[in-house]
Amino acid sequence: MCIRDRCWAPAPELLGDAPMRPGVAADVFALGCLHFYLVTGGAHLYGKRSVRVNRIMAGKPGLPGLLAKVSTHADFVDKAVSHDPSNRATAGGLQEHPALWTSSKAADFVCDLSDQLDSTEACELHLEIDKVGKAVCGKDWSKRLDPWMREDLFARRGYRVNALQDLMRAVRNKIRHCLTLPAQSQGVIHASPEGVVEYFLTKFPRLIVEVYGVMSSRPSSTECLTPAPFEEMPPHS
Repeated sequence: MCIRDRCWAPAPELLGDAPMRPGVAADVFALGCLHFYLVTGGAHLYGKRSVRVNRIMAGKPGLPGLLAKVSTHADFVDKAVSHDPSNRATAGGLQEHPALWTSSKAADFVCDLSDQLDSTEACELHLEIDKVGKAVCGKDWSKRLDPWMREDLFARRGYRVNALQDLMRAVRNKIRHCLTLPAQSQGVIHASPEGVVEYFLTKFPRLIVEVYGVMSSRPSSTECLTPAPFEEMPPHS
């Protein structure tokens, strides 16, 4: 990074009339900008060099919309480039971020958490998961699925279409039965756990990042609460 010439992306605390000494938080800021550069194929988060420094000092990224369709990477960048150094993620936290996961790890995460939800009584964890449901899938997640996938899912069992934990159960079930996908899936889904989770993430791009956010911030103890009302969709709608 060329701080003196301001040619890349010095953190805001390194700019201005009274710059701070470089620290780990400044490195995290640079990592966020570098991640954006790699994901977008060469764009700078704060725009052209002529306006870059002013935008960094103002805390106003110039091109955040380029990550609109890759929510996990957008979340990684947001956590790394917070204007306040004390609010930035740690390097260790970013190392565990879902933006760096393989599809195999994402599939394991969904399956393991869905198993946990199914094996416990309705409690605070269930409520917290479903609180982020609207951000992930709106009021009825079944409407985002291809008709053949929707029909296959509901022909086998009932799901609450307004509950994120039921969407996770559906994803888990398809991951574990990836070799018995309907014929229409050929050419659309690779018959593997990775292929199944990638299919669902194209339909629900915020699934992993929202649920991971819940799990990474919640306390260890839970309080039992009432689950969401059941709203099953007919098999052939």
